[in-house]
Parts: sequence; structure tokens; C-alpha cells
Amino acid sequence: MIEIAISLFFVSTLHVLAFAVVGSLFDVGIKEISFGSGTKLFSYKKISVRLLQFGGYVSFLDTRVDELLNIDSQKALNSKPIIVQLVIILSGVFAVLSFSLIVLGGDTLASFVNAFGQILNGALYPFTEAQQHIHVAKNLANEYSFIYIVAIVGTKLSALNLFPFSVFNGGQALIIIAKKIFRGPKWDEKAMLFLLWPGILLGILWCSALGYYFYNL
Repeated sequence: MIEIAISLFFVSTLHVLAFAVVGSLFDVGIKEISFGSGTKLFSYKKISVRLLQFGGYVSFLDTRVDELLNIDSQKALNSKPIIVQLVIILSGVFAVLSFSLIVLGGDTLASFVNAFGQILNGALYPFTEAQQHIHVAKNLANEYSFIYIVAIVGTKLSALNLFPFSVFNGGQALIIIAKKIFRGPKWDEKAMLFLLWPGILLGILWCSALGYYFYNL
């Protein structure tokens, strides 16, 4: 299982780097580039490394939360055209899937598409179906090369990131699109909160599945 853990680190790092690079290419101001989540271990300028090396994020300038001068407001993510916002938000997924495509070739699509059902199925049945998925992942890690495992993990995390919950890129993209359709005071904040809890629940259920798996080793 150590190979899968290291793979998560590599995929998460690529995901975050893609955010930062694409955001910079579109002249969006960056406040922080965080590798990992949880307690901050150390930082250098805008880059921080956190305790849990899973996930990560890029914090962009945003006129809704940052007090910006006129010249700086042009660099805020929410001031960019909607297509630019979507390209930036989804750039991490595109980068990871591109890497997986190079390694897996034609197997990439099947692994990616199957991941949606596997993630939901495992969350609904953390002590049965999820255990089967974890065992399959362990067997793959024992049988295939490390680069192959990174690519497989990339397809699964890409699918996870496209779920329509605000903790994931899919939910963030959905809110960007919806803001152009619906109007109202702080509508996006309410939508973010509404879509937050299903994502948290999904994470809790999979954590319980992993905890059950390691408990029974």
C-alpha cells in the first residue's frame, strides 16, 4: 500500500502545479500554493508544505474576499471570463489525465469512467464493496510498476475531483457556471455551503472504509 500512498503524493503535486502554472499564464494573482493539507509545516514566499501530503490547493486573488486596488482586481480569478475560470479550475484534472493517458494509453478512459461508480459504490458500502476495491488496489500495487500505479491513481483522483461537490473541482466549476445563470445576494456562498457536506460525507465514509481495512489486517 506504500506505493499507492506515494502515488497520491505525486498526483496531488501535479494537480496543484497545474493550477499554479495555468493560473499564472492567465495572469491571475496567487496568494498561496499549498502542497498537502492540515497543519502548515513550513513555507517559503507563497509556497507552503502541510502535514498531510494528500490534496493541496492554490489560493487565487478574489474580489469577494480580498480588498484589492483597481489594478489588482484585474488579476482576481472571479474577474476573468467564465471560460478562463473554468480552464483554470479544471486544469489540474486535465494535467493528471494527460499524464495517465501517456502511461496507460487506451486503458485510461475505462479506468477513469469506472472510477465514478467505484467511488460511489465504496462510499455507500464502506465495509463490503469498498473493501473489495481496496484489495484490488493492493494487488495492482504488488503486480505493476510504480509509474503504472501513479497513472491508475491519477484516473481515480481525476474522477473524484469532478464530483459536483464544492470541495472538488467539479463542484467549483458547477458554481462558476451557475453564477452566470442565477442571480441573488451571496448566492454562490450558499451554493458552496450546500454542496460542501456531501463531499465531506463522501470523505468520511471512505476514511471509515480504510480504517476498517487496516483494523482487520
